[in-house]
Amino acid sequence: METISDRKITILFRISLMVKVMQGLVEVLLGAAFLYVKSDTITRLFQEFIRDELLENPSYSKTSHFLIQTGNTIIATGTLFIALYLLSHGIVKLLLIIGVLKKKLWAYYVFIVILLVFIGYQIYRYSITRSPLVLIFTLFDVFFTWLAWQESQIIKRARGNI
Repeated sequence: METISDRKITILFRISLMVKVMQGLVEVLLGAAFLYVKSDTITRLFQEFIRDELLENPSYSKTSHFLIQTGNTIIATGTLFIALYLLSHGIVKLLLIIGVLKKKLWAYYVFIVILLVFIGYQIYRYSITRSPLVLIFTLFDVFFTWLAWQESQIIKRARGNI
């Protein structure tokens, strides 16, 4: 029997899952784009993007500083690595979401393990870059991992596996 808190977890999980779908699609698209874009083009795009911000506030606004740091990180890391990271992360995520939508328990558990691996890597990247964006994605992944575990337990109870 499903309780009110089970329903709330399921609703939160489904909303978070849709965010993950959008995130996975963006990762695949960006990963594919990075395969075809040269690093000097990325540099030019970042410079073009922040030019107005720098003209408005030459002493670096927080946004400009963040964009410059992000651009430098992408160039230093290498576009091939970024492309492969985004593509693998996005494709694996989308494939596992299909399994989760079909309520396959194995997909929940594999998803949780893979998320934990990515969370570990994101914590490592955050320790190097101190990027607020990495921290936000990591916190969301931690929350989503907890939700996925809770939802898998709800499904197990509903099937009588517990």
